[in-house]
Amino acid sequence: MPDRYARHRQYIAALKFAGVECHIARFSEQNASCKSCGAQWKRHEEKETDVHFSLTLLEDAVDNIFDRAIIISADSDHVPAVRCVRRRYPAKQIFAATPPGRHSMARGMLNACNSGTQITAGRIEKCLFPETIRDAAGNVIAVRPSSYKPYP
Repeated sequence: MPDRYARHRQYIAALKFAGVECHIARFSEQNASCKSCGAQWKRHEEKETDVHFSLTLLEDAVDNIFDRAIIISADSDHVPAVRCVRRRYPAKQIFAATPPGRHSMARGMLNACNSGTQITAGRIEKCLFPETIRDAAGNVIAVRPSSYKPYP
């Protein structure tokens, strides 16, 4: 999917330009098939991202990098790391901010954290990158697709 890959690379470039430290996951190609008709295709599955995130959270707690962490996710795979940090470092605060439409599915994450809230679509709209991001020399770093809609 070259178009999706190109858009993703531009997004990563925009994040890096904004000062975000990006950790790129690896993808594994998997065979998939339709149970009804038997059609087969290749799909890509992201690997190691949750483990990397959890280990980074724990490392940052051990190294005393943060007093308060904000996790933007509803993924329950992060719950064991959050519980470990809260158990080992009770003074550290961990806050969950869940994406729109995911708050009700994030019960485990919300219970593991000190507190949490849902990110509204309006908040995301206010935080969008500009349509075109340029460096100091005027070179284009990234362009937001014209069809992009953050949430309906």
